[in-house]
Amino acid sequence: MKNPLLTFSFFYGLTFYEMKIKKGTMKLNQITLFIFFLSFTILLNADDKKWSSLQGSLNWNEAKKKCSSLGMRLPSLEELKTSFDKEELSAWKKDGNTYWTASEISSDRAYYFTLLNGAKFSLAKNKSISVRCVR
Repeated sequence: MKNPLLTFSFFYGLTFYEMKIKKGTMKLNQITLFIFFLSFTILLNADDKKWSSLQGSLNWNEAKKKCSSLGMRLPSLEELKTSFDKEELSAWKKDGNTYWTASEISSDRAYYFTLLNGAKFSLAKNKSISVRCVR
């Protein structure tokens, strides 16, 4: 995990004392029981994305529908740029260098993102290029 916002650990214990009396002597023992241990990390970092595997080469409208059918969406230009700058997308190059973004220019054009240099370019929405979805 990257950049945890909060890490929380909790012990809940019970301490009690046992008193033994034998032949006029008294012995006091302290006994501690741990009832449970809870530890978790809450990660609330907007830069941590859940990316899909390659969904193939699709036109922009098909790409939007495919991502939606997975309960995901096309990534914004900013999301791809941020992940590219953090060198999180280098493994994608084996699947293709150009990926659709959700960022539209007009009713028939949208931006795609290239992994060659981290730049954006526009393309007609009816052209097919690589697709990855994000949640």
